[in-house]
Amino acid sequence: MSQHSLEEQIKPKLTKLLGVSIEELNENIAQRLKQSPLLDFDIDTSLTLKEAKKRYRVTYFRRLLRMTYGNISEAAKLAGIDRRSLHRFISETGIDVERIREEMIKPYELRKDEIAGLIEGELRQYEGIVHPQRLSEAYNKVYDVSSEIVDLLPEEHPTLKEAEERFEKAFINAVIKESSSLRDAAHKLDIAYETLLRKK
Repeated sequence: MSQHSLEEQIKPKLTKLLGVSIEELNENIAQRLKQSPLLDFDIDTSLTLKEAKKRYRVTYFRRLLRMTYGNISEAAKLAGIDRRSLHRFISETGIDVERIREEMIKPYELRKDEIAGLIEGELRQYEGIVHPQRLSEAYNKVYDVSSEIVDLLPEEHPTLKEAEERFEKAFINAVIKESSSLRDAAHKLDIAYETLLRKK
């Protein structure tokens, strides 16, 4: 599904939510919805690249295990790694698979909650622009709209390698933007300047 067709499909649902259509809001939400929840990440540029990748890997596997109901074999298969490697990683990082299994949130419900959170986050940016009463009504309808949107989205399960490559690129670009030079960025990332040139 293309970015454009997804945007066209969610536009009436977001218009119903706010009572008006805001193109930028539609575009932002469509862009974020196109990504797998496994690719949604926070970037903390105070970390080195190695530390950030390690933290992201934990987040990736927690989400993947939730999506597979704690099934390690299935999670390893989707991640493109062998089961023993995932067992070792879980043991080293202390991911509580039993707790994930006990919670047993259905992937559909998990995705619906993530979409609702994403929409609420985007709506917050319009608090000074959209009438407060209209915004309040929109917040009350977010969960209903997320239920309608979740059915439009394709299922995407990037492998660990694909997810890490996307994370690394986004992380490096964020550090470069904050740095005065590429050498400064390489220093902050704690990688060689030549490595940065190759990765960027």
